[in-house]
This record gives sequence, C-alpha cells and structure tokens, in this order.
Amino acid sequence: MRKQLLFICVIASAVILAGCNNDIAAKEFKSYNDEDMEPLEENAYKLQNMKAEMESLIQGTEAKGEYIQNNMLSLLEEIITEAEEIQDRLQSEEVKKLNDLSIQQLDSTHEVFEKLAEVFNLQTPPVSDQDQKKSEEIYSEVQTISSDIQEITEEHDQYMSELEDKYNGKGD
Repeated sequence: MRKQLLFICVIASAVILAGCNNDIAAKEFKSYNDEDMEPLEENAYKLQNMKAEMESLIQGTEAKGEYIQNNMLSLLEEIITEAEEIQDRLQSEEVKKLNDLSIQQLDSTHEVFEKLAEVFNLQTPPVSDQDQKKSEEIYSEVQTISSDIQEITEEHDQYMSELEDKYNGKGD
C-alpha cells in the first residue's frame, strides 16, 4: 500500500512538473517570437535588401564578389552570433529546436554567399577554362546547399506552426 501511494505521488508530481514545464515553454515561445526574433528579422530584411543591391550592381562580377565579402557576410555573421546568443539563453527544448533550425538556415546561407563570392571572383575577366570549370562546380554546390536551405526552412515553418498551435493563447 505504501509503495502504491509513493508511486501515485511520483506520478502526480511528474504530471504537475510537466504542466509547469509546458507553461515555461509557452512563455518562452511567446517571448522568443515577440522579442528575440525581432532583431533577427530586421537584420534578415537588411540582408534581403543587400542581396537586391548586389544583384543590381552593373560593375560586374568582381564588384558583386567584393560586395558579398565586404557587406553581406559580416551581416550574416552578426545575425548568426545573435541567434547563437539566443540559443544559449533558451531553456525549453522545443524553442531551442526551433532556434537551432534558424541557426542551420543562417549557417547554410552564409556558406552559399561565401561560395557565390568565390564564383563571382572566378568569373572576373579574363576567365580561364579552369576558372570556368571551378566556378561551375562551386555553383553546383550552391544549388545543393540552397535546396538544403529550402528543406530546413520548410521544417522550421512546420515546427513553428506546430508550436503556435500548441501554445496559442498560452504564456500570456
């Protein structure tokens, strides 16, 4: 009888703790969406504008490669650092997983832009056959990484939706 009572107390405690953890996760998810993501989204918007500016450069491939190296990569590194700092503060495994997906997206995006800068630099005239072949190989890698980014983005968005459904209205 005493063992049964102890077992019931342990189960009840576990259920109560799970409920508390759920509330913590809900509050953290709300805070993550309302506060932590705002500066990251602002910087992502800046990055989109920079990408459009880089694409509009008329000066040619060398200027585009330099623009990526001098502007876009440093902003991406700043965004990645911010996301990693957020990761260090998070407590909920669910929100950590969501933020980790964001970090994976950012790391892969950084890799894409590094490779694009390399392609642009290789395509600066005069372009040798060897440079052309190497730039085509690197661009193929860019396409693969871009596909990976799309998959990570879909996983992130789906998981975000699941958490929104789970915590909708909680954590207020």
